[in-house]
Amino acid sequence: MARVRAVVNSGSSMRLAAFLSVAVELVCSAASAQPLDLAWTAPPECPQAAAAEARVLRLVGTDAVGSVAASVSLRQRGENRWSATLELGGATRELEGESCDSVADAAIVILAMAIDPEAAASSQSVAVAVPVPVPEPPTAPVAAAPEPPSPRPAPAAGANANQRSPGDTVDVAPVSLPTAELAPWGASLRGLGEWGMLPAPSVGGAVAVHAAWGGGNLAELSALALLPRDEVVEGGTSGGEFSWFALQLTACRRLARPAFVCGGFEAGRLSGTGFGTREVRTQHTFWAAPGLELRFAPALGGSLALEASAGLFIALRKPEFALDGVGVVHQPGPVSGRVELGIGWY
Repeated sequence: MARVRAVVNSGSSMRLAAFLSVAVELVCSAASAQPLDLAWTAPPECPQAAAAEARVLRLVGTDAVGSVAASVSLRQRGENRWSATLELGGATRELEGESCDSVADAAIVILAMAIDPEAAASSQSVAVAVPVPVPEPPTAPVAAAPEPPSPRPAPAAGANANQRSPGDTVDVAPVSLPTAELAPWGASLRGLGEWGMLPAPSVGGAVAVHAAWGGGNLAELSALALLPRDEVVEGGTSGGEFSWFALQLTACRRLARPAFVCGGFEAGRLSGTGFGTREVRTQHTFWAAPGLELRFAPALGGSLALEASAGLFIALRKPEFALDGVGVVHQPGPVSGRVELGIGWY
């Protein structure tokens, strides 16, 4: 009899072990089915990992068709300047905004779209869909008034609140993505091409510093110079070498990033040195000109931007450079045309 009881107890243990093995496998399978494996790093004043993951899962629902592993790091880069570094699928993306909440919102929406694009596409323009209450029927008959929609049946017990039936009416609340804001100050280094001021088209350079104000405006102070150009009197060997230097103050208004329209004023010195004569002399004259230019500054990554501009400046003075006994060698034109190309830090 003792041996029979031992056989019965051994069979029960084997059945219990098999049951536990199946249960562990089911738990592991459920754990592996999680649509998001998220590493989230943020300062205390920002949304934390648990809240961020919950918001992503609310956006995609429980019927997510995919799963992703991602890493998000939030940090403050300056006053009213926040950034989020999003690593997803082997790629890294930088998001910028005015607040920690705005860049966190953008990262959460991107994660949801990566998990289930169809679920995200159901809310146009990166939007979150929420049920709309059924309107109450009118208390009195109204001519030509449409009948109120039939109330939807209450969801069955245990049904997922995120599931929607075909034909459900939803309202969408857009989630605003962060916009690129200008840094309080920055600098630029640009090459310069000019025609109209010296005897022939000339090249030079410009160094500038700027300050941002009013959300999309720039005030810029720049130093510009052109390499010397020669002019020889027709039929002779006499002539002059001419150069130019100026300081320019410009105010720019952002039309739509990355385009700016700028107006400014410059003052400087136009110089000429004669040659081919018995006495070599250098003459300096004052240069002043207001002008307008159109500038484009598309972002290259981080705070760097490519700068390209074109403009016209009107000469307020057109001095003549002459040699004794020879006559006028050079006089600047009424308009100076400019193109610039370089790198800016914003």
